[in-house]
Amino acid sequence: HYEVLEMKPGASAAELKRAYRKLALQHHPDKNNGSDTERAAAQKRFVEVQRSYDVLSDASARARYD
Repeated sequence: HYEVLEMKPGASAAELKRAYRKLALQHHPDKNNGSDTERAAAQKRFVEVQRSYDVLSDASARARYD
């Protein structure tokens, strides 16, 4: 999950949130006006970013993951 958010395991909650927001905006389906293939890839990446942030932003889920 850290790799998806382009972070290291010791990242703080604020750093994770900043990385999540940056990547979510970058890959959000509404922000992508490319071809169908590009939009599908952006949607997939957006879901990966969302799931990774969900795990890492929850203290107990993050502890289990780490």
